[in-house]
Amino acid sequence: MNKPVDRPPLIRLAVPADAEALSALILRTIRESNTADYPPDEIERVCASFTPEEVAKQIAARDVFVSFAPGSSQASPETRPVGTVSLGVKPRLSGGETAKLHVLFVAPEWQGRGLGLRLVAHLEAHALRQGHRLLQVSSSLTARQFYQRLGYRELAFEPRAEGSTYLMEKALV
Repeated sequence: MNKPVDRPPLIRLAVPADAEALSALILRTIRESNTADYPPDEIERVCASFTPEEVAKQIAARDVFVSFAPGSSQASPETRPVGTVSLGVKPRLSGGETAKLHVLFVAPEWQGRGLGLRLVAHLEAHALRQGHRLLQVSSSLTARQFYQRLGYRELAFEPRAEGSTYLMEKALV
């Protein structure tokens, strides 16, 4: 198991200039972390949603957070993000909104060190500050147990051509 993160990572809102580095982080993570649960063709269909252009669109449409290693300087050109998480909000037909954790990726070498937990906690606190009391996520097969440990409960299995997921939710308090 990797050594836990002992200092808080830097987490900030992503800006358009982060799109290329976030795309690289996400694509590498998908290709390294999800191969045990998804066949190669599904992996590549998921990756098509995370080109730099698509990530830039996500940054414009959602609250996307980016994380850097503790003690790193984001001003340094060799510093790359080690994690990302995003919150999207959609209107419901019955009124109100549905808040959804859309993207959580942690660089493979940072997995198992508590960074994913910190990113989700950061996003949950952000959602609460915006007045949301319920958060949903479409979890990959790979991350399903992670979300269960964080208190998310399964609502439905979602079969998809670009990789099946589990719709899960958690009440925020």
